[in-house]
Amino acid sequence: MSFILFAQIIISVFIIFALYTSKDDIKFNSDKILLFYIILLMIRFSVILITKNLDLFLKLPYTMFVTQSTYFLDAVFIYFYVKILKGERIISWKSFFLLIPFIVFTAMSINVAMSVNNDVLTQGIIDLHETIIVRERNLTDKIYVGLVILFNTSLYLYSLYIFKYDVKLYNQKIEFKSDLTYQWQNRFIHAWFYLFLLPFIFERVSLIMNMPYKYLSETIFLSSTLLLTFIFGLKKIKIKYEQVKYSNEGFTIKKLIKKEEKYGALKIDDKTIQNYKSQIENLIQDENLILNSELNLQIFSGKLLKKPYIISQVINTIYNKSFNDFINEHRIKYAKQLLTNNPDYKIIHIALDCGFNSKTTFNRQFKKLVGMTPTEYKESRNL
Repeated sequence: MSFILFAQIIISVFIIFALYTSKDDIKFNSDKILLFYIILLMIRFSVILITKNLDLFLKLPYTMFVTQSTYFLDAVFIYFYVKILKGERIISWKSFFLLIPFIVFTAMSINVAMSVNNDVLTQGIIDLHETIIVRERNLTDKIYVGLVILFNTSLYLYSLYIFKYDVKLYNQKIEFKSDLTYQWQNRFIHAWFYLFLLPFIFERVSLIMNMPYKYLSETIFLSSTLLLTFIFGLKKIKIKYEQVKYSNEGFTIKKLIKKEEKYGALKIDDKTIQNYKSQIENLIQDENLILNSELNLQIFSGKLLKKPYIISQVINTIYNKSFNDFINEHRIKYAKQLLTNNPDYKIIHIALDCGFNSKTTFNRQFKKLVGMTPTEYKESRNL
């Protein structure tokens, strides 16, 4: 079991210090929520590791009061995550209300920690490590476990409901869906239920009922939480890969063009350029391609069976635009149609549907091309 705890801590440290290395890595609120949750899991597993070592536990006896109240935060993080995905603020009275159980039990833990006698605490820790002693859980323990399970389950189900309801509207209005948006988030939210909440309920019920497979249930819970943390890391690695790929795209094309120019200037006659233009304009009509957030110059030129640097130069020659600006211009045209025809549709959903991975990027590109924000444009069209 110590191996699982060490692995959890190491993976958490890697995610925090290797994948969140710059401001760009936490510029989205959803990334901040996941980062805080990973830190919480790391602290929680560190405390569990301390409590498993009797000598270390006796030196740091008050660690037993550190994390008990934090089990009221897990579903809160999922709720905040869903609210952020919907483009809504999480700082509200409702959010504060959801933190009340955590605040109350934290205050109770501090009060107990300050009032308990050190000798009593030491003897209690020794008793916990004596395998011959079967600890009978008192009514307070049972009430605590029951409240934690009820709170987390209820809030998760509510979060899932508002997420599913939002997706239903999203699917009704928009035919094209990005693999990097709701489909992935749907898997992630369900993964939290199967890899954290269910094993947690099994582990706590086994513990409170003194069932014979308490050790097995705890191992399952720690292992599944480790897997969930690993999934967090994979998600962040994928996001960083996409960011690096996008940011390096312009550099790669310039490098290819320079390589071509090294052996002579790339010259294309007018007839060939017009032929390329016709092919490009036919391909640009494919909305599923243009609105795909995965689209880049390599994919686009591959559809035309041409070299990327050639298509880049043709677009620059004909339209006097870079490839990214050319694609974004067509995405914004589609976004303007959605804003006009669907006044009740959320800006974040329009951004995702039009191939943008964030609302911030969408707003910036929209204002750059239209001269006003999407919200201002929608208001002007619905006066």
